[in-house]
Amino acid sequence: KKGGNGSIPSKTLYAKGEFVPLPKLTKEGFEFIGWSDGSEVNLGDTYEMGSKSVTFTAVWKEIPKECWVTYENSKDSINVVVPNKDQYLEGDVVTVKGLVEPEICELEFIGWIFNGDANNILKPNATFTISSDVTLTTKWVRYSMKDLNNNEYNCIKIGNLIWMQENYRYTSATELEMDDIEWESRGQYKEEALHCFYNNLTSDTHRKKYGALYNWNSVKAKDFVPEGWRVPSKDDWNILKNKLSNNDKILNSLFNVLGGLRDIYGPFYDIDSTGNWWSSTFDENDAFSYKLPINGKELKLGNSPAEYGHSIRLVRDK
Repeated sequence: KKGGNGSIPSKTLYAKGEFVPLPKLTKEGFEFIGWSDGSEVNLGDTYEMGSKSVTFTAVWKEIPKECWVTYENSKDSINVVVPNKDQYLEGDVVTVKGLVEPEICELEFIGWIFNGDANNILKPNATFTISSDVTLTTKWVRYSMKDLNNNEYNCIKIGNLIWMQENYRYTSATELEMDDIEWESRGQYKEEALHCFYNNLTSDTHRKKYGALYNWNSVKAKDFVPEGWRVPSKDDWNILKNKLSNNDKILNSLFNVLGGLRDIYGPFYDIDSTGNWWSSTFDENDAFSYKLPINGKELKLGNSPAEYGHSIRLVRDK
């Protein structure tokens, strides 16, 4: 007998042909399989003695312990519904669950922190073999992007699209502080891709707050946006407009800086009172653009001559 609880017969001497009782035993954490005489296992409740002495050994099978996987949301994050707590047996393979981000959120869910180890992040559908209780904690990062000048921008997920929350301020090597005549001649007659800053103000503070103003030829320029990002089409803008209908708070926080415009002939207008943003969609004569006045309730679709200077936001698919 190797451990366990049970009553072992006191009689140990049996004649040939007598039946030896084989009791069932219990042992915490183990399942009793039966008795072994060295050649056969699980001999039943009795054993008929032969002509030789026999040693019986209890045979056990370890019962896998119960293990729990608990999903929890990290502190100071957004409010989401995490998966329910799940029970497994030791040795089971666990497939990590995902979660659904809110329709509108500034934080991106990138995986689960395994038992508090910030260096061990499990993506949804990852697998691991469980041996003890596990706690999986959400890992969030701020949606963001970097342009080709290495400027970094905050972003927000709205539906299935990621939108910049700031006006684009990428500048190429051809940037110039252009007077009205030069802006008109280069944009209208030479059809160059141009960009500038309102009133030709180029301080870092102004650039970061308001972004640049671009003519529509910039939208078509090669290497204008980082890989995976695009100037939103008319359809992208309309999706956004529909998502934010009746949500003035998000609309005005998303477009809280109104960069004005520069017209064909060079003058600047409407900074801090109206924002104008290009779409990548062009009709027969003009490009589609979207306008929002200060405290506006919705984005207004319009058409602008390609030579105008408007702000730009970028978008990518989730």
